[in-house]
Amino acid sequence: MKLHHASGLPNSRRVRMLIAEKGLDIALVPVDLSTREQLSDAYRAINPRAVVPALELDDGSVIAEAPVIMRYLDDAYSDVPLFGTTPEEKAVTAMWERRAELEGFIAVMEGVRNAAAGLKGRAISGPHGYEQIPDLVERSRPATDSRRPISPRSSPSTLRHGRSTCPYRRMPMPSGDGTRQSSPAAVPAHDLKRSDGDTVSVRPKPHMPRRCRGFRSSSSPA
Repeated sequence: MKLHHASGLPNSRRVRMLIAEKGLDIALVPVDLSTREQLSDAYRAINPRAVVPALELDDGSVIAEAPVIMRYLDDAYSDVPLFGTTPEEKAVTAMWERRAELEGFIAVMEGVRNAAAGLKGRAISGPHGYEQIPDLVERSRPATDSRRPISPRSSPSTLRHGRSTCPYRRMPMPSGDGTRQSSPAAVPAHDLKRSDGDTVSVRPKPHMPRRCRGFRSSSSPA
């Protein structure tokens, strides 16, 4: 069994973390995205969608998409269950994983893929090329700093956690009746001190950590 992966990508990392937690012995085959190896004929023969990770089984069949690979491995090697043992536990785990993707991961990737110079023509992963859309970068930028646009030279790490590019503060927040509201009025504001000395008042999502790299609460120790 072999896992075709890219070391720096979140989806590949998710699968490798599960493999490590379960103590599985699976060969790792790196795919060089810097040379766009995922678009080569050799890799397309493994995964026609031209994305990583992809799990190649001993019989030659291939399972792609990180969440599917993880569920397959958890079911196939059930002595160390990580997604639960009952239908309810598995459903709740899948629910929270999906929420994390929709309310966090997708917003981050919109900012990264539509801003990074190295991803020009690759704004959407997959077998086809798509041009970058600057408006999606602006949408992933937080409301806490309207002065700084996201630089196309920003690294993925900066786009995830940088001073002006933590996307979680712009997302709709849950209201008491289970619907979603775009206004953050129901959430208490916190004064955050930026590393350049400015202080801004923000209303984070209820479950969002109060501290994001590059920001610190004025009531918290440095």
